[in-house]
Amino acid sequence: MGRARRILYDGAIYHVMARGNRRTKIFLDDFDRLRFLEILGEAQQRYAVRWRSFVLMTSHYHAAAQTRVGNLSEVMQYVNSQFARSWNRRRRTRDHLFGERFVSKPIEDDRYAITALKYITWNPVEAGYVKHPDDWVWSSHRATAGLAAAPEFLDLDWLQGFFGGRTMAEAQDEYRKSMAERLTVAGSEDYLNTIVIGSEGFQEAIRKQIGITMHDLIIPRSYRSLARPSLADLFARCGDDLEDRNRAIRRAQVVYGYRQSDIARSLNLHPNTVSKIVSRLARQRFFLVRVN
Repeated sequence: MGRARRILYDGAIYHVMARGNRRTKIFLDDFDRLRFLEILGEAQQRYAVRWRSFVLMTSHYHAAAQTRVGNLSEVMQYVNSQFARSWNRRRRTRDHLFGERFVSKPIEDDRYAITALKYITWNPVEAGYVKHPDDWVWSSHRATAGLAAAPEFLDLDWLQGFFGGRTMAEAQDEYRKSMAERLTVAGSEDYLNTIVIGSEGFQEAIRKQIGITMHDLIIPRSYRSLARPSLADLFARCGDDLEDRNRAIRRAQVVYGYRQSDIARSLNLHPNTVSKIVSRLARQRFFLVRVN
């Protein structure tokens, strides 16, 4: 089975995270951390990605990235592969450094990016590394707050536009105030369980993009379930027309990510019946595409 497609579009902001294989340590010393920051700079030059924030932990890292074109996959493939190659060369090993594919959460705009930024900033505190984000040097927080020099690849241009202020120093002061408190436990859990960071309208827009351009591709079921209508609403629109109902069954699974067992239960059908309907309509669509 092929890999699931990611949601990519020009100008998007993402919260990305990658973890070591089997949760093993990927940053063993400062040389590893410095080399990783060099690679972020290389990626910025090569792919015009804007790194808005980052934090290097021990077994993983977080970052907020904005891509001018929809090339996040290329950016992350470069970062992770270059770091793994450097890590293995230094230790004369050939290990798979990273485990699962990197995580990416699309973010609607700066209003919602602040939540991601707060989560990233407070990660070392939540992990027990330090008592305050100011104390963790392997993060963008100190530079963003004006407490340290910013690396060349770190994008701070958005700060004044969002926080206001006549000078960058005033914007940084407002940033420090906004980062003064961490997310609540409930807020962190909600954030972790959310795959798209934004309003209901943004989630609906993402879902429509999936339905229009990616309905026959492998994508995470969680993306298909964004802002979806209930099964009752979907089937209420069909009336008594059997073909309309069957098309709604396929739409419920393919576009909205409902499981066949849930669809069957909603319509009081056997799951095998639902499976046959979906398969038949898929074959019909394939035949029409071949003929045309």
